[in-house]
Amino acid sequence: MINNNLISSQIIPLKLGGAKNTALQYMQENQISHIPVVSQGKYIGLINANLLHENKPELEITERNIFSIAAAKPEDQFIRLWSMMLKNEISCLPIVNLDNSYIGCVTKPDLIRYFCQNFSTQEPGSVLVLSIRRLDYSLVLLSQIVEEHNGIILSSFITEPSDENEILVTLRINKEDPQAIINHFYRHEIEIKSVFSDGVYVDLFKDRYDEFMHFLNV
Repeated sequence: MINNNLISSQIIPLKLGGAKNTALQYMQENQISHIPVVSQGKYIGLINANLLHENKPELEITERNIFSIAAAKPEDQFIRLWSMMLKNEISCLPIVNLDNSYIGCVTKPDLIRYFCQNFSTQEPGSVLVLSIRRLDYSLVLLSQIVEEHNGIILSSFITEPSDENEILVTLRINKEDPQAIINHFYRHEIEIKSVFSDGVYVDLFKDRYDEFMHFLNV
């Protein structure tokens, strides 16, 4: 079952007719780019910061800027939560009961912290999510690249997205600044889907948030 500590009490679901700038403020404060939308206590979908940006004429949350995504159940385990986030490329995963009543949500930053605390040592480091062709996958190669930069893979696991030719590899490494390792992965044509280390995830989202808030003149 989902650890109750994982369900965020900070994320307030939005309702139809809510203001866009309020949604963006919640996203910025909680380091996410998606927020659940509910109607009469029922989960109806997610709203995306990029969609808010694209729908410039509308300053309110409407059904046109909500997209449907499957929600998790209270009994789901960490691996399923993480896989759902990676497959759907979302940063906030709704949790619902069998009748689709909204319980809460789990955010990607919270899942990463949980992963670091429970699937590896307490050693400082980073989490990298790599996209690799299934036929090219080699944990030995990934380890060699990390070790060439005086790093160690503390833990790893594989997620299979809908593309049968691709796998997603999540690595927890003991380097707080993984840029040299990332550059080396690029030289081997390994795509970096996500990077999570102190400041990196926040800064990447903050750039998008600041851009949109400038558009709204807030």
